[in-house]
Amino acid sequence: MKLYDYQEEGVEFLASRKRAYLADEMGLGKTAQACAAARRAVAERARILVVAPASAIDNWRKEWETWAGGWGSVTFASWASRQDHEGPWDLVILDEAHYAKTPTAARTKKFLGLAQEAEVAWCLSGTPTPNKHLGELYTVFAALRPDVCASLGLHSFDRWFDHFCRWSLVGRYPMQRKRVYGIKNTSDLTPHLKSFILKRSLKDVEIELPELLVSTHHLPRDKNFLSADQAAAYERMAGLEGGDSVSALRRHLGIYKAPRIAKVIAEELAGRQYEKVVIMAYHRDVLEIFRDKLWTFGVTGFDGRTPVGKRQDIIDEFGRDTGTRVFVVQQVAGGTAIDGLQVSTEIVLAEPDFTPDSMKQQIKRIHRIGTEKVCRARVFAVTDTLDEGILGTLMMRLRHEKEIGL
Repeated sequence: MKLYDYQEEGVEFLASRKRAYLADEMGLGKTAQACAAARRAVAERARILVVAPASAIDNWRKEWETWAGGWGSVTFASWASRQDHEGPWDLVILDEAHYAKTPTAARTKKFLGLAQEAEVAWCLSGTPTPNKHLGELYTVFAALRPDVCASLGLHSFDRWFDHFCRWSLVGRYPMQRKRVYGIKNTSDLTPHLKSFILKRSLKDVEIELPELLVSTHHLPRDKNFLSADQAAAYERMAGLEGGDSVSALRRHLGIYKAPRIAKVIAEELAGRQYEKVVIMAYHRDVLEIFRDKLWTFGVTGFDGRTPVGKRQDIIDEFGRDTGTRVFVVQQVAGGTAIDGLQVSTEIVLAEPDFTPDSMKQQIKRIHRIGTEKVCRARVFAVTDTLDEGILGTLMMRLRHEKEIGL
């Protein structure tokens, strides 16, 4: 196997730096680049720690054997691992490094601490700023590029956040929180981003994939949407990004939408408009509705309770079995770090996420290298509901994405 030219450039970018962040778009092979770079950057018997989502560790082992040829003494750990993983490490690789964006989180302190102590440390993520503001980069810069924090005089998360983010307080005391509505001072960080972070898209590397069609499918809000009590709670709700009321409403909205979405999909499958479809949702009871309504078309999939070691086998079987046409998966468990769903050209996002990068990750499960046909992704939303607020938040964050270039 041979790396693409752009991947060779990525390998050189990593191997030539003690501290680096590879932020290529999903599907461009960040894992392969990091494995190949390790052979060039550290000694053959180096102690190497790879931290990744639990669902990605099996893939990391396979990729390491393919591209690093058994190089180094490698330990693979999940972000949820409670083991000590004591150093010193010659190389630490943090896959999906945005998992360490919260300064107070135990996993941030643990694994960024190990990376900080390592001789070489690399971060990988196609979504370095999931919510599209520079405040999310503080922990990585503080640990791996403290010189940047010092040069800007931003020695704490609060000072960094205030310098780069426009925010307001939302919610009621004592549950108030900062909500970002804009960004500022991006030029202060731009030179440091270019030297530390390499981010490329499919367009940048001139790889042509079949067309991807993304659309919003609007469902009507009828009299069965909310009871009187739920309607009153809906009207009282303040803010869109937190609180039990929002969580409860999202669940209710998913349960309301699922049978209506399933009816649309059933008609399409019966008419052979496509052979297979992937459906992603957040709540388990929403997933169960899809399984129940679409079982005649052959349904498989998994959620967060499915053992990690069994998930790839389920995906592979979906690809082989022509009689199984529907893959229903919980978006947290199946939205990142899995491969093989590109046997489908259709994906349905039943419960849209607040973060554009999460939705991109989900869509990239079918639209990636290896895709051969035009793909379609549909976001289902109910008119005059929380869905519209979520989609409005997504549009705002996409505008921020263009401004900061990440």
